[in-house]
Amino acid sequence: MKKDRRVLRTKQFIRDALIELIEEKGFDPITVTDLSEKANINRGTFYLHYEDKFDLLRKLEEEILFEFKYIVSEVDHEEMFDDIFSDKPLKFLVDLFTFISNNRRLFKAILGHTGDPQFYHSLKSFMAQSMYSQNNRLNNLLKHHHISIDYFTAYLSSAHLGVIQQWLENDLDQPPEELALLLTKMFKFGPLGVLKK
Repeated sequence: MKKDRRVLRTKQFIRDALIELIEEKGFDPITVTDLSEKANINRGTFYLHYEDKFDLLRKLEEEILFEFKYIVSEVDHEEMFDDIFSDKPLKFLVDLFTFISNNRRLFKAILGHTGDPQFYHSLKSFMAQSMYSQNNRLNNLLKHHHISIDYFTAYLSSAHLGVIQQWLENDLDQPPEELALLLTKMFKFGPLGVLKK
């Protein structure tokens, strides 16, 4: 048990070091020596847990995607559809934004200008495939209006990520619930609908 706690603590030190170093100088120039010195461990200890800095980053990003998948797996698609047409924020958006808020330094580092551009594409792909494509009522509506589900979900995932990046750049200036409600309204009315309102 003590060993497990020590391993977890060491991994946390390494991950904190990665975030700090990305904030200081971006991901590309970081070396394993930088990470080891910042985490106050030796290089051998680093290699016990990660192959290199890319393995460290990949495992961090996999954990984020795992958490996103868990949040989306809890979605009740019928309830979500009803919420879109009410004045309530979509619950899964509140949960996603709360998770991002609780891990703001990590998200700002990875999704920032000096982080990992590939992760943006991984998140976009996940959102496009997972968030709305399984909603049968929504799919039937799209078919009725001759709208491709692929293009529709690509449009929505890009919009979601754009809002998340703006929120991070604004230093999370709105609570998760308010941002989720804002995004729900934008989804509900669309750009032209918002202007007409």
